[in-house]
Amino acid sequence: MIVLETNRYARQEARRGWHDLTKGELKAYLGILILMSVNPAHHLYLYWSSDSFFNVKEISSVMTFKRFQAIMNSLHFYDNEKIKSKGEEGFDRLAKIRPLVDTLNKKFLQEYKPSGHQAIDERMVRFKGRSALKQYAPMKPIKRGYKVWCRADSVTGYLCEFQIYEGKSAEREAGCTLGEHVVLSLCNNVDEDSTLYFDNFFTTTKLMEELSEKQIMAAGTVRTNRKDLPHEIKVDEKLKRGDYVWRSKGQLTAYQWRHNRNVTMLSNFHDPSEVVEVNRTLSNGAKVGVTCPKVVSDYNKFMGAPIRPKA
Repeated sequence: MIVLETNRYARQEARRGWHDLTKGELKAYLGILILMSVNPAHHLYLYWSSDSFFNVKEISSVMTFKRFQAIMNSLHFYDNEKIKSKGEEGFDRLAKIRPLVDTLNKKFLQEYKPSGHQAIDERMVRFKGRSALKQYAPMKPIKRGYKVWCRADSVTGYLCEFQIYEGKSAEREAGCTLGEHVVLSLCNNVDEDSTLYFDNFFTTTKLMEELSEKQIMAAGTVRTNRKDLPHEIKVDEKLKRGDYVWRSKGQLTAYQWRHNRNVTMLSNFHDPSEVVEVNRTLSNGAKVGVTCPKVVSDYNKFMGAPIRPKA
């Protein structure tokens, strides 16, 4: 796919001095990119520098800088002449990389069977150029770039499936929040009796009920202004450290637990009476044992694949 479309694009653009890319050459190019990622330089040309201090022979001996640039400038995954314009049927903001995204997701699912505990989260991929898909996330370590929704194995951190956020205009079912849409679309390939964890951007009672119908167990932090949460959970209870309140309806249980602040959670499978003791660090650095419902302990443990702060 990459060799075919890269050569097609170079011919379409009548690239001067271009000779067709081969499969072996593409592998070498990708290998160079991987090596560059673990040995970064301020400028690309430094890898081919005549100064031995900067030159990386494992790169410069494999491919000339001129050829590397030519491949980089022509690299393609889809035929530009088949791309639909905005407003046309079949328009896809990600058309140029859709074959790559689909192939990666297919391979991720084929090559590894994840554990029964998985986490769904968002990640930012740094990008400083111009793009209609570029997002701004002021509270994230990476503030500008592409937003990517990820489902990962909570035990190994293996990326099982991902989606690139296409903006608010992207189609989704009426009455479905963005968070609900993301989780439901990322769990189509999740085995029954698997357990999913996600944060309060995604969690709603409606989502938890739908996952229960699919025989998928789930738990997550939840915003207190979400619909259908019990009044006792919505109010800011004056709880002591380690205390919690809970309310159940059907398979769903809502919790409010206190450590340094109140933490609100929703689960469709935890036993609300089950508690564990966890070690927490106080502001003075002292460590103390604090009682908490098991849902809190599990969330902190299994949201660690896509690394998250503790509840």
